[in-house]
Amino acid sequence: MKRYLLLICIVLLLLTLYGATYLQTIRLEKLKETFAAQISVLQSKNEDLKVKLLDKSSPLEIDKLARTKYEMKEPDSFYIIEIDADGK
Repeated sequence: MKRYLLLICIVLLLLTLYGATYLQTIRLEKLKETFAAQISVLQSKNEDLKVKLLDKSSPLEIDKLARTKYEMKEPDSFYIIEIDADGK
């Protein structure tokens, strides 16, 4: 009788461990799918930001932004200073 009780306890323990492992596996699979979806969304946002960066880094766009937003203008006159390699 004690042998059967021990055998039943072992079987129940194994079934419990299997069930817990199965549930953890399902949870991890759902988490993996969620992360894959987040990765695809972030990759598309990254591509959009790269395109915006290329647009904002063009010299014409920088000039337009400087004139409109920061009200910068061309100087009336400017000087070009040339310095020899000797520093004289």
